[in-house]
Parts: sequence; C-alpha cells; structure tokens
Amino acid sequence: MREFYANAWAERQERDRRKTMVTGKWISYSPQAIDDFLGNPFPNQDEKCNYQRLCARRKGFSNRKVVAALCLPGRGYQIVASGKQTRIWRRDMRTLSQLWLTFMLANDIPIGYVSDINVGRSNLLFSMIQDDYTINVARIISDEIQRVVEWERIRGAERLGTLGFPALIIGLCA
Repeated sequence: MREFYANAWAERQERDRRKTMVTGKWISYSPQAIDDFLGNPFPNQDEKCNYQRLCARRKGFSNRKVVAALCLPGRGYQIVASGKQTRIWRRDMRTLSQLWLTFMLANDIPIGYVSDINVGRSNLLFSMIQDDYTINVARIISDEIQRVVEWERIRGAERLGTLGFPALIIGLCA
C-alpha cells in the first residue's frame, strides 16, 4: 500500500494516464483499469454518468430533494453562521441513507470519520439511492486515489486519515 501511494505520480494527470510503480511494475489506477478490474460495470469511460452530469452543472443538485431523500422529516443540512449549508449528521438521516452511507464510505470514499457528510458527499449518496441514476464508480475511486496521492505530496508525512482502497490496490497489483 505504501509503495503504491509513494510511487504514484503526484502531478495532475489525465485520468487515463494515472499510474504508479509497485515492485518494478507499472500499475494503472485510471478509471478504465479500475472498471476492468471491477468487471466492467461502466464500460464507456468517455461517457458521463448522471452523477457527473449533475456535478458539472452550476445548479445540478436540488438541496431540497437531497434532504427529502436522505433525512428524517424536519431534519436537514447543518447551517453555519454565514447561512451556508455544510453537512448532514448521520443521526438526522433515514435508516436506508445510513446504510448506503456506510457502504459508500467503506468502498468509494474512504475517510476517517463517519458521523456526518458534507454537501458533495451527500449529493453522491443521493445519486446512489436513486433508481434511475447511473454512477461511474471507477472514476470516483480513481479520483479519490489521486486525491490521496496529491494530499501526500502537499502535506508531507503528517497525513490525516487513511490510505484507502487496500483490497482494490492489492488486486490491481496482482
């Protein structure tokens, strides 16, 4: 794991060129490589999924719809003094949302805490529980790996959190 992250290219790379060296062998962690490893759930990596299309739009997600789908009645985003919506607490979520949150944080976006989620992650969670939405999981995982790689280079040895995706990385390196 450490060798994978230590040798990964930290420069912002095109998604299809993301790679690292492990025991003298180049390992790709591009969305296409991850998609192939996962059994090709999203075969056309050039096509945007519903989640990516909504993220790209200026007003892609409706906070009202997200709150209605994820939260218990009367609950919603925590609002800070400036009036900005910042996060949803786990205790304010419906049971189904909490289950999907656990799955998402364990498999797609590894973070060290699980008591709340920010607006971006709540949009992903909202997309996951919609029946008619498609999500390019391989692209999300590749982007998260790249975020960890860039964080390591920027912050140095004092990285907070975890090195994510151990099983996936072992599988890619095998």
